Amino acid sequence: MSELARDRASALILTYHSLDDSGSWISTAPGLFRRQLELVREHDCDVVTLSELIVGWSGSSLPQRRQIVIAFDDGLESVLEHAAPAMQELGFRGTVFAVSGRLGGHNDWPQPSSSIPRLRLLPAGRLRELADAGWEIGSHSRTHCDLTELTPEQLEQEVRGSKQALEQALGLRISSFAYPYGRASTAARELVASSYQAACSATLGLARASQDRLWLPRVDATCLLGSMHVRVLLTPLAGAALAPHALLRRLRRALRPVHQPDAGPPAVEESRRDRS
Repeated sequence: MSELARDRASALILTYHSLDDSGSWISTAPGLFRRQLELVREHDCDVVTLSELIVGWSGSSLPQRRQIVIAFDDGLESVLEHAAPAMQELGFRGTVFAVSGRLGGHNDWPQPSSSIPRLRLLPAGRLRELADAGWEIGSHSRTHCDLTELTPEQLEQEVRGSKQALEQALGLRISSFAYPYGRASTAARELVASSYQAACSATLGLARASQDRLWLPRVDATCLLGSMHVRVLLTPLAGAALAPHALLRRLRRALRPVHQPDAGPPAVEESRRDRS
């Protein structure tokens, strides 16, 4: 595959956190989620795991249809309760990024908003159920901490330690990673590169075969899909539709204090009102 062809080979990594009706910015209503899945089916897209996407990019020919990775950060119980049944019905499989040190616990890490509810995380046995159904399990670190503020020893535990813990708990090979808060120091990124085959950032955009596979862009469904309907993201207009949102996010990141986690685009509340 030529470099030009690789640059044109784009995929949508669509990321969710919780499926519930609380209205928090990490939450997507289960009914809305199901409608979004039906749009994916109507557009005849290939839903693949992150590892399958990377393997496909390594081949000699372009995918014939738009590829979509449906991912879930944190590994919350709602993934098994709501996402798995809906996706199984449509023949889809997802990718879950689990926090290895909190399996079966709660999302008790620093949150950028007080509106985010305290939610239970899936234990190892339930994650294994998803894996047995064809889902991919990746790492979201050991404790969901900011990887820009750690010592080398702490980074080792968060990056490699989480991979080893998940592999031991699940009996699976873990090859993908998602950066907590979408942030990482140079040392953290180097450690991820030596431990995983692919990793997701919080950079907003389509993922392309020509990009760094250890810092892949993606789209946070809970923040964007109210004002920008998922239907647009399934068309050739997706890149153009995402561009102004990506610019706003870069500006916001440049202006925010270093210690403040990335809480998504600046128009979250507006997107909540527009969501349909």
